Amino acid sequence: MVDEKGVFNISFLKLLLISFLPVHKQYRKQLSKEICAQIHAVLPYLSGKPLRIDSHSHYHMIPVVFDALMDVILEQELPVSYIRIPREHIKIYLRCKKKLMGFRPINLLKTLILNVLSRRNLSKYRNFEAGLEHSVFIGVLYSGRMCIQNIQALRPEAERLNQNIEILAHPGGVFEEEDIRQLTNKGDIAFLTSDFRKKEAIAFINLKTEDPV
Repeated sequence: MVDEKGVFNISFLKLLLISFLPVHKQYRKQLSKEICAQIHAVLPYLSGKPLRIDSHSHYHMIPVVFDALMDVILEQELPVSYIRIPREHIKIYLRCKKKLMGFRPINLLKTLILNVLSRRNLSKYRNFEAGLEHSVFIGVLYSGRMCIQNIQALRPEAERLNQNIEILAHPGGVFEEEDIRQLTNKGDIAFLTSDFRKKEAIAFINLKTEDPV
């Protein structure tokens, strides 16, 4: 799963395919070891608080990865209060589609795939999931484009379903040349240096001003 430098280099689609092949058992064991190592690396910093689990690019939603994650959680009886489940309510977007900007067709495909995987994972671990935090999740369908205009349009529609809303955004960019040279993925370079990183940051600064904690 890594290259000669030890950098994780297996794609989302390849792991998704592996999930349905006999070899998935071997990958599940390897993934469990890596997930276990990552979790225990951060436990000392939590001061006894329960784990809140997520992953880059939603890799944890891939069946073989999610199963490996659950193996670690259940076998070690780890305290977990949250696992990000990026399940989108398409009707939220349809209700305000005329107000939204920056739609990209590839995000519709991502949303459909993640919705299917979410349904699978929630169904398989129904009893465990019932004890976790729940919220209305928005952002994958307009991933990378959650500017203030889109958030203001989607937020009232999401609030109709639940008081708790989780908004996916990427307000942190990479703009220094020295930092950019350290990125190992071409897709990450384009995404993290986009002007939309600043636009999303401004959107959340505005939200914080509107709704002070």
